[in-house]
Amino acid sequence: MPLHDYFREFAGKRVALLGLARSNLPLIEPLHFVGAKLILCDENTEFQQLPQWRAMGCELYLGDGYLDGWDADVIIRTPGIRPDVGRLPEMVASGTIVTSEMELFMDRCPCMTYGVTGSDGKTTTTSIIATVVKQSGIKTWLGGNIGTPLLPQIDQIGSGDCAVLEISSFQLMGMKKSADIAVLTNISPNHLDWHIDYDEYKRAKETIFKWQTVEQTVVLNRDNYESYKLHDRAKGNVVTFSIDNDADITVKNGKLTAFNTEIMDIAGWKLPGRYNIENLLAAVGAVWGNVPTNFIAEAVESFKGVEHRLEWVSKCNGANFYNNSIATSPSRVIASLKAFDRKIILIAGGAEKGIGFDELAKVLPQYTKHVILTGNNAANSIETAAKLVFGCPPISRVDDMQQAVTLAAEIAGDGDIVALMPACTAFDAYRDFAERGEDFKRLVRELCSD
Repeated sequence: MPLHDYFREFAGKRVALLGLARSNLPLIEPLHFVGAKLILCDENTEFQQLPQWRAMGCELYLGDGYLDGWDADVIIRTPGIRPDVGRLPEMVASGTIVTSEMELFMDRCPCMTYGVTGSDGKTTTTSIIATVVKQSGIKTWLGGNIGTPLLPQIDQIGSGDCAVLEISSFQLMGMKKSADIAVLTNISPNHLDWHIDYDEYKRAKETIFKWQTVEQTVVLNRDNYESYKLHDRAKGNVVTFSIDNDADITVKNGKLTAFNTEIMDIAGWKLPGRYNIENLLAAVGAVWGNVPTNFIAEAVESFKGVEHRLEWVSKCNGANFYNNSIATSPSRVIASLKAFDRKIILIAGGAEKGIGFDELAKVLPQYTKHVILTGNNAANSIETAAKLVFGCPPISRVDDMQQAVTLAAEIAGDGDIVALMPACTAFDAYRDFAERGEDFKRLVRELCSD
C-alpha cells in the first residue's frame, strides 16, 4: 500500500504537529499530500523550511506562544512534549485526539513488533534482539527511540518482517497500544525532571504491556522489584529473566539457559558487567520461541555492543579510556562501575534531572580512585553528596570536557581505567548524550595520538 494511504484518515482534518523534531518532521509531506490542514507548533523559531511550510499553507505557531491560538482535531506530539501540557487537557475534553508517531506506527504496523523499555539497558537489549532476529533471516526494522522513525517507512514493511522498537517513557505516556512482545528491563528513578513523580514514570513504563492481549508476551526482570511486581497485571504470557533467582531465562553452571535449554557458554558474551548479562537475558526472553536456538547463539557471539555504552575508546600511556555517555542516571553509573574489576578514574557531571546523588556517592569509595567533575549545577550536588561519605575519593573540578580528559590522562597510570559516566544529562553543554560522547572520544584520540 502506498505511504500516503496510511494517512488517508487525516484528510480534511486539522492536524497539529506539536514539536517539530525528528519524529514529526517526516510526517509533514504525507499529511499534506492527503489534504490534512496542518498546524505546525514549536517553541523554536528557527527552521530552514519556513518558506516551504508557508507555501504549503501550513499554519505556524512558533516561539513562546506555540501552544496558544489554535485548535485541532488531532494532535501528534513529539516525545519531549508532555501529553498534558498547556491547553491539551481542555482540547482532549472537547474531543481532540492526542497521539504520537510511535503510537500511530504501532497501530498500523503490519508485522510483529518487539517493544523494549526500561530505566537502563533498553538500547543494548533492543540492539541484541534486532541482531538475533536479523541473523535468523527475517527482515528487521530497528526504530523508535533508537535509529529513525518508522512510520514514514511503513509502506516498505511486509507482514513477514519484524519491527524492533526502543520506546522511552516519554513515548509511552498516553499510549493505548502495546508491543506484541514487550520487554521491561528494569525500573528505577529516572527523568523526574520531566515526569510529575516516580509513580507517573512507573505507570508510563507499564504501558509497554498494558494494552496487550492474552496471546501476547511480556518479559520481566525477576531481579528488579519494580519490574517484577507488575507480573500479575499482565494479560498475556509472562517470561522472566534473572541472574540471582529462579527464572525462565538465566545462567546455570556458566551456561546461558532458556527454559532449561542450554544455549551457549556465558564466557562467549563480550560485553563487560552484570547489567549487560541482564540485557542479554532480557533479549533472549523476547526472541525465545520465535528464533531457532542456533541463530541466538551465533548472533550473541558476534554482538559487539552499542556506541556510547561502555564503549572502549583508546589506550593512552597504559590506561584504557571508556565512553559511557549514555549513563545519564546515578543508577546506571552504579551498574557500570560494577562492570570493572578495579577502581576507576570517573568523569561525571552535567545538568541535573531531579534525581539525588546520595546512592551514587555511597559507592564511590569502593569503585573509584579519583572523581573528575564537570558541568554546571550537578557538579556541586555530586561533590556535596560525595563528601558526606566516609572514604570519599579525591575530587577534582574542571570547566569542560577537554580539561577533564587532560586531567584524567595526567592522573592515570599503567593499567588504570578512565571512564566518562556522567550521571547527568548533557544539556548544559551539548545537544545530547551522543554529542557529548563524540566530543569525549575525539579529545581522547587526539590526546593518545600525541
